[in-house]
Amino acid sequence: MRNVVAPKHCWIRSQSPGTFTTMDEIGQLLERERITKVMNRYCTAVDTKDVDGFVAVFTNDGVANYTRDDLVGHDALRAFFDQFVGQVMEATHHQISNIDIDFVDDDHARATSYITAWHRFNEPRPDYVVHGRYLDKWHQIAGEWQLAERRIDMMGDVVQPR
Repeated sequence: MRNVVAPKHCWIRSQSPGTFTTMDEIGQLLERERITKVMNRYCTAVDTKDVDGFVAVFTNDGVANYTRDDLVGHDALRAFFDQFVGQVMEATHHQISNIDIDFVDDDHARATSYITAWHRFNEPRPDYVVHGRYLDKWHQIAGEWQLAERRIDMMGDVVQPR
């Protein structure tokens, strides 16, 4: 489906009378959708405890920061996931919304998205819900969008009794 070839500045009449859209703009819409799908894969991987799927979303030297310390590279990301999601969490549920993606160039993008993440611990303690924003840097490598950096901007949290 990505092999559609069209002149770079081909004009297409939009649904609004008297306005036109370029193929560049349509291409960006398609790339935004591709990035959004990877964002959704990230949430699914965490919630299904799929460590390989989680790590695959990141570039080889990808950075994640969910607390105070940067996790850099696949080995660090895998160790964090195995310890936190694999051993500490019984279940999680991530919802992502308000996705805003801006392109730096054809292979680099920045994104902000809102996250609500519910966490149930293995040990008997209250559930924990995080409200925040993901601040992302995306790189397209060999035609695939991957996270180069993900930071969470905590906006609030709630402890819920079981």
